[in-house]
Amino acid sequence: MKKHSNRLCGVVAAALLAIPAAVVAADEAKGPEPFVPSGSNAFMYPGEPVAEDEMRVTIFGSGYGYVRTDQADQSIFVELGNGDAFVFDLGEGSEANYMEMQVPYSRMTNLFITHLHTDHYGSLPHMYTFGPSADRWTPLNIYGPSGPTPELGTKYMVEGLKQFTNWHVVSFNGIAVPESDGYDINVVEFDYTLNPGIAYEKDGVVIKHFPVAHSIDGGIAYRLDWNDLCVVIAADTRPTRFYYENSQDCDIVMHEVGPAPSVFAETMGVTEERANSMIASSHTLPVAVGKLFELTKPRLAVATHILANANTVLPTVDGIRTYYDGPLAIARDFMVFNVTKDNITQRIGVGSGSPWVHTEAHRDGEPKYRDDQLTSDFILDSVIPPCKEAKDDKCY
Repeated sequence: MKKHSNRLCGVVAAALLAIPAAVVAADEAKGPEPFVPSGSNAFMYPGEPVAEDEMRVTIFGSGYGYVRTDQADQSIFVELGNGDAFVFDLGEGSEANYMEMQVPYSRMTNLFITHLHTDHYGSLPHMYTFGPSADRWTPLNIYGPSGPTPELGTKYMVEGLKQFTNWHVVSFNGIAVPESDGYDINVVEFDYTLNPGIAYEKDGVVIKHFPVAHSIDGGIAYRLDWNDLCVVIAADTRPTRFYYENSQDCDIVMHEVGPAPSVFAETMGVTEERANSMIASSHTLPVAVGKLFELTKPRLAVATHILANANTVLPTVDGIRTYYDGPLAIARDFMVFNVTKDNITQRIGVGSGSPWVHTEAHRDGEPKYRDDQLTSDFILDSVIPPCKEAKDDKCY
């Protein structure tokens, strides 16, 4: 195990968050100010830089399947002190949370998908098609697993994405917005059976992938290592030794957790038999999650992919605590973890509530538009021209 501090300090935003968590302040000169419960350090605001020696992990989607106003489907954003940024999953609703914290599309270029259930990439069509209208003018890089057959892999999904969004792309690129490479997609599909395999290795960043047991073959989880810091990104899975083996000696270990079938059945209004089937085929019960955390002993354990309600959170915590008594956080949208070799600081991101899209990248040269006209004459003939007699020349 890394010999790192495990001092605790929590952001108690609600009873849900009143769970011991590895939360302490970073160096004053390089990160957040020392933690004061009533002070601004409890929150992260848009635009806060990442310190050179720091990894920042933000949860922009903590739920699953059923999108709610307070919980988007899964998405984890990892930013590094070297300037790199990585999006892990982009579930439905999560893109709005990135916008809330003013993350520009140019910072969302590298997307790593754990598996092809749409609660893990449902926001991709919108992010792909509208990114180039903001400031993502470079190709989108999509990393993801193969499947047991080609039709069940990431490449096949991306080909479908291109067909699904074709009208949008044709009508935007070079017509509604300046022409760019933003609508190109680089797909990196890797063998889901490797344990582990290398998904990405560049500038000191190593992202490994390893198999999980979820529904059918083709699911994976990720582990990111950089600057002697590490995070394991949650994936939907039953308990496996692969997850245990790849979660050793890591600062933050995330793991999905499913509610007890009786709670699931009561909350969803389904039979307990159906609830048992859904959990048994795809997810991990709290007691088993706690056992994995106890065996891996991370500096901070994070249970996620849970519909967080009063009747689900407390039984989940009780189950995890059967075996594990270390630092624990139950994930919620906008949770932020600032990680250094000495400390982990847990906070909550706070945005404006009604943000405009934020841009950072700058284009070289003049914007270029295509000359070809894709609108029929009979449509053009129906267009009402501006009122030339208007003083402001803006009436129609």
